[in-house]
Amino acid sequence: MLGLSLPPRELRLLSLLPLLLPLLLPPPSGAAEPGDRERSEQLEAVRSAILSRLGLSAPPDVRPQLLSSAEVRRLQRRYEEALTQLRTNQSLEATGSGRSSRSPRVPKVRILMPKLELSRDAPHERFHLLLLRKALTAGTPEEPRVLRAQLRLFLQPPSPLTPTEWAPSPLDAAPQTLTLDLTRPLQRWLRRRPAPASLLRLPLALPPNVTRELLRQPPGPRASLRVELQELPRGAPRRARALEPDKVCGEGGGRRCCVRSQRVSFKEIGWDSWVLAPREFEMRFCEGSCPQGYRPASMHAQLKARLHRLSPALAGPPCCVPSAYEPMVLMHYGSDGQIAFTPYEDLLPTGCHCA
Repeated sequence: MLGLSLPPRELRLLSLLPLLLPLLLPPPSGAAEPGDRERSEQLEAVRSAILSRLGLSAPPDVRPQLLSSAEVRRLQRRYEEALTQLRTNQSLEATGSGRSSRSPRVPKVRILMPKLELSRDAPHERFHLLLLRKALTAGTPEEPRVLRAQLRLFLQPPSPLTPTEWAPSPLDAAPQTLTLDLTRPLQRWLRRRPAPASLLRLPLALPPNVTRELLRQPPGPRASLRVELQELPRGAPRRARALEPDKVCGEGGGRRCCVRSQRVSFKEIGWDSWVLAPREFEMRFCEGSCPQGYRPASMHAQLKARLHRLSPALAGPPCCVPSAYEPMVLMHYGSDGQIAFTPYEDLLPTGCHCA
């Protein structure tokens, strides 16, 4: 048997070969880069948050409808109205921030697109209003009080205009509506003890001709519910920062508590087939450290920071959390194939503080 004699320097290099080999070989084709893996985790977090708010475990399996140009304009108008109303609510809260903490807050107006369900159990066909409790009370720290609730039924949706027809404006093709007062039923439902069920199923007493007209409706939203809510005061009023951007972050906040953001499109998520608007949005989250004296949310946050500095085992450090939000409305297909509008008032932070 022949022996191989190598100089000491070559022997040392040969002993290091098993350690160097993984660095020299190319990574497997299926391996994800750290940046790609982090992006994938962020998108999964967005998916989970939105589906949870919609009460779904998976995206709805629906086939998009072929909408006329007039129907598209009508949906776009409702989408803009809902978004404008959410922004108005936040502006009213901001301008009312100087009010006494004991006085009631400015009434909040919420526009919802509830579902109508047809029941054939009774001798006559009857529609029921389906309303999720969390859709009505989302964004309110306590149970709100209903001041007024009006349900609008769309009896005659607009039809697409032919080239020979003329209208002064596309908005002239507004549908005919019937308005019902649901203030008392919603008040009784929210006051029910123990806590009311998560879903309200309210029978509607409609004239036969209205029921027949609703049955002739094409798939799409058939009703809108406008609710005025009185939120009872709780603690100190909010700061008037609802729609202001976080200027300190824009000027370079380092790794301290700040708003971080990334652009996300629903096409990238894989939901562009059932989410109609918006097509993309700015995903924001609060992240960073909270050293003592930096953006305290309250006197309690300042006390907690001091306690943590003196005795870390006694109290943890303050956390970076949102201080204000920008509203977003999701126009999407529901699990029943109908187009719905879902408000998100606490999804996109515009500022952060330490609490």
